[in-house]
Amino acid sequence: MLDRSPLTTLLETAITKKPHPAVFAAGYQKTLDAIGSGGTFTLAGLELTVPRGVYPPRPGSSTEFFCRNWSAGGLNDPTGSLLELGCGSGALTLHAARQGWQATGSDIDEVAVRAARRNAARNSIDAEFVRSDLFAAFEDRRFDVIVFNQPFVHKPMVPTDELALASANGDLSRRFLDEAARYLQPGGKLVFSYSNCSNDHLLDRRDWSIELVACDYDAPGQYWRVMLVAQPN
Repeated sequence: MLDRSPLTTLLETAITKKPHPAVFAAGYQKTLDAIGSGGTFTLAGLELTVPRGVYPPRPGSSTEFFCRNWSAGGLNDPTGSLLELGCGSGALTLHAARQGWQATGSDIDEVAVRAARRNAARNSIDAEFVRSDLFAAFEDRRFDVIVFNQPFVHKPMVPTDELALASANGDLSRRFLDEAARYLQPGGKLVFSYSNCSNDHLLDRRDWSIELVACDYDAPGQYWRVMLVAQPN
């Protein structure tokens, strides 16, 4: 039997914890306040105007985490078409398009779609933005990569003003993994975010091979988030 290192034990202990309730609640409220405020943000050289009610790509946001780990997701070398679900302000779609991806962003919120189009014009980037509930607008289309920086707080009830952060019982994650394979080109992949605020049992599937490619961890808040890459089995 192999000896277990102290570091292995520390890591295993950390990943089994759920966020510290008080610290997480404070951070969650701060993010809700930011969503309610809107503003102008800079991310990866993009100037982005974000209306109230749309998730802002501010420092420390999941959008910033996704952009920072872009290469870990194998996204630095454009290989064709990319769809971003839940695009919000359009930040990740525009980042992809600027690199050379044939990029499409979608969101169920028409306010977000209009903001993303304005941000594309502001940054002189050619990208498509479509209003869609997940894949509803893409029945006849296939993509090489599908990106989803999803609302990864899973809880039983989600008020309307929290929809940019949370999903009722992880329904969005479940639907995403149930439906996504039909919209991938052969050899295509998913790149998506998850956290210990999410229901990890939703990842226990035989139809996808899922790999963890990036992670960050906040010890005081006992909070971690990850970037995952998945391909159909």
